[in-house]
This record gives sequence, C-alpha cells and structure tokens, in this order.
Amino acid sequence: MVPFSAALLLLLAQPALLLSPAVDVMRLSRRPPPLAAARPLYASRLSAGVSMEAEEPTTEAEANEANADSSEEAPRAKSEKQQLKEKIAELEAKLKDARGQLIEQQEQAKDAGEAGYMLLAADFERYRLQARSELDLQEGVGRKAAIARLLPFVEEFERLQANEAAAEANPIHKYYSGIYKQLNQLLEAWEVRSFEATVGERCNPVLHSKAESVDSEQPVGTILQVKSKGWKLGSDTLRQAACVVSAGLPPTEEQLMREVDEVEPAQDAQNEEEGKPESEKE
Repeated sequence: MVPFSAALLLLLAQPALLLSPAVDVMRLSRRPPPLAAARPLYASRLSAGVSMEAEEPTTEAEANEANADSSEEAPRAKSEKQQLKEKIAELEAKLKDARGQLIEQQEQAKDAGEAGYMLLAADFERYRLQARSELDLQEGVGRKAAIARLLPFVEEFERLQANEAAAEANPIHKYYSGIYKQLNQLLEAWEVRSFEATVGERCNPVLHSKAESVDSEQPVGTILQVKSKGWKLGSDTLRQAACVVSAGLPPTEEQLMREVDEVEPAQDAQNEEEGKPESEKE
C-alpha cells in the first residue's frame, strides 16, 4: 500500500486524480513487481540454453553410436550372407542325395515289377548257360584224360587182333576179342576215332608230335616216318601222332666257314667293347 503522506502529496500535485474512478487509484497504488519475480523467466531461459548446449554432445554421442552400429552391421551382413550361401550349398547337396535315392528306389521298384522279374529270369538263364558251358568244358577235359589212359590198352588189343592164327588157337584171346569189340563200340559212342599221319606231309604241331628229328634231303619239318597213330575226341586232338621229322641236310664245310666268318667279327667287337674302361664306353 502507498503511504498516506505520499498519496496526499500526489493528490495535491495532480488534483485531476480525484475525479478518476477508484480503479485508477488502485492501479496507482500497485507496486511494481520485485526483481525476484523476473528471475524465474531469466532462469528458465538460462536453463533452456544450458539444456540445448547439453543436448549437442548427446547428439554427437548418438551419432558416434550410430556409426559404430553401422560398422558392426556391415560384417554382420557379410556373415549372414556367407551363412546363407552355406545353407544353400547344404540344401543342394541334400537335393542331390535325394535325387540319387529316388533313382535307386525307382530302379528297385522297376526290379520288383514284371520287367524286374524278366530281367532276373534272363540273368538266371545266362548264368545257367555259363555254368553249363564250364561244366561241359570240365567234363570234356576229364573225359579226355580218362580216354587217353585207355588208348594204350586199345592199341594193344589191336596188335593182338592182328595175329589171327594166335586168336584161333587161344580161346582166352577170343574172350578178350569180345571185350575189344565192346570197347570199340564205347569209343564210337564217345566219338573217339583214330587218324594216321602221312609220310611226306609237313608236320602239324596240332596233329603231330616230333618223336625224332633226323638229317635228310627232305625239307625241314617233313614227316619221314610214323611211329604211332593219333586219336581225336570229336574235333579235338586227344593224342598226337608220333612222327620222325626231317631236319634237312647237314651244313657243308663252306656254310660252316661262312657262319664262322659272320660270327667272329661280331664276337670280336663285343669283346673289345667289354674290355674298354667305363669312361671310354660313355
């Protein structure tokens, strides 16, 4: 409130104030706000400035943090890409295995059907024929060995049969003649037959065996004499015919000297080469 003395002096100085409403007097009686009342506004502005200044480093820290996050996300993205590639490769490998299993199952299903039965039957027939062929081969080899052991007895019977006078005089020989006849019938059933070598023809290693080789005017390899006939089992040679074969004319003295002249230089050269030191040989 305005002091009474001050108000009185004011009215004396300005009498017009007495005619104004009471509101103006009251307005004049108001005191200006103290300085403390203005301090909150200044303080608020000051605090706002401080807060703005304080926000700036916070923003820089956030920017640095964002950069750090982006730098961490780059290798993370690469790692995720690599993992994705590995996953794709793993799936492709599994797909390949699945395809192989599918093909195998399809083959098994095919084998389980009618086509598979026919294939199995064909394989079995092929195996049966192969086994039969091997058995026939072994049987043929065994038959050859067995018959080859009988051939000396057959030839001995033939030699005895050639002496008809002894056959008529000896009843035991007649008995063995019956055995010889039965043996011939058995050989015919087995398709066993004899064959003769011809003197003058060339020796064939398949049919003839060289029992002896002698010098003769005949060409080398010519059959000069037949010692025993040969035998065949079907188309196979069971035993070769034993023959004496020509070795040709013996070499003359001139031929021997020519051979010596051809051999000596070669032998001398070889001896000379062997006598050289190792350094000279190189």
